Amino acid sequence: MKSKFKIRMTLILISFMAIAFFPGCSDNGSDSGGNVVDPSATVQGQAYFNGPIEGATVRILDSTGEMLASEDGATDEEGNFSILVFDLPQSFFIEVEGGGVNEIEYGQVEDPLGPRPPIVSVTQMPFKDMADRYVEDFDANIRYSVNILSSIVMDLRFAKINPDDAEKYLSEYIGLPS
Repeated sequence: MKSKFKIRMTLILISFMAIAFFPGCSDNGSDSGGNVVDPSATVQGQAYFNGPIEGATVRILDSTGEMLASEDGATDEEGNFSILVFDLPQSFFIEVEGGGVNEIEYGQVEDPLGPRPPIVSVTQMPFKDMADRYVEDFDANIRYSVNILSSIVMDLRFAKINPDDAEKYLSEYIGLPS
């Protein structure tokens, strides 16, 4: 009798341990940081830095900086990109680097309020900077803009710039004379 009781109690104990252990091992759609994870999602947007950035590398990184996806030459002539990402957390970073930006030279006009001046030349210049953006709450229906403003916001938010130095930082960042 006692051996049947011990076996039954052991089985009950093992069952409770299994119930307590297995839910912790299941993939319930969350990462270790508590962010909701999408098994696969497409991040769409436009890279623009004094004009559309064409042929740039687009990277998607999680909040720790680990690369989730990267595609060389991901942006088209309008700067549009579409990157498929597996296990996409709810918040992440988008980085755009390389490629080229068209530098447009306009002709002279006599009346500045008149019709748009004619384009004299278009030269593609290499994009030597990096534009980035933080996405806090991913929505597959939104096309994310990655541009100078999103880069400034990233720096102000994550670089911990002293508020007293913000004006100086912005002037230097966008090249304003002192």
